[in-house]
Amino acid sequence: SVALHWAFLEVQRAQAAQRREAEARVLAGEAELRALKAQINPHFLYNSLNSISALTGVEPLRARQMCLQLSEFLRSTLGLSAEERVPLSKEIELLRRYLEIEKTRFGSRLAIEEEIADDCLSDQVPALLLQPLAENAIVHGISAIVEGGVLRVAARHGGDLKLIVVMENSIDEDASLPVKEGFGLSSIKKRLQTAYGPHATLSINAAGSLFRAELVLPVGEKHS
Repeated sequence: SVALHWAFLEVQRAQAAQRREAEARVLAGEAELRALKAQINPHFLYNSLNSISALTGVEPLRARQMCLQLSEFLRSTLGLSAEERVPLSKEIELLRRYLEIEKTRFGSRLAIEEEIADDCLSDQVPALLLQPLAENAIVHGISAIVEGGVLRVAARHGGDLKLIVVMENSIDEDASLPVKEGFGLSSIKKRLQTAYGPHATLSINAAGSLFRAELVLPVGEKHS
């Protein structure tokens, strides 16, 4: 009887220790996600303010328009900063606000194309996921081309309950320097690893005058 009671207590203690360890891992993962997300807006803000500063002396009206658009964009991100997952439709809306700012900056040098399947819009994705992906495409791709280029965004469902989001952008195929994996791509990879483990991927490929980034995310149940 005593031995059985002692064994029962040991099992309870072991289970409690396992629960505490699992909770610690979850909390650590959530803290890392918050830290990674917190880096996004300051980095984007720094680039945007540099652009506004450059326009102020030569095109003050465009600089003022960018200030107003930047204010609206940052206001939109405030509600998302506390959310872990949001519908893809919200991410697309936020992406459009960001691209409006860059369209003001680049004018006709930036062409934007969308191909978003309607049945993807309700899928839950990590908040603030697409904007840094687009920022990488523009800062490290289109901005380096004198005549500008095209940024294309597509989303569809793949097999095995997967959401596939593709972002393609023009690059200078004659550039001597390789295309950089900027802050946007590295931060996304870290966030996906923390949030989904092996269940989500970001793959990149540069060929000729096109750079392609492909996100594959699980749909439905939350993975960790």
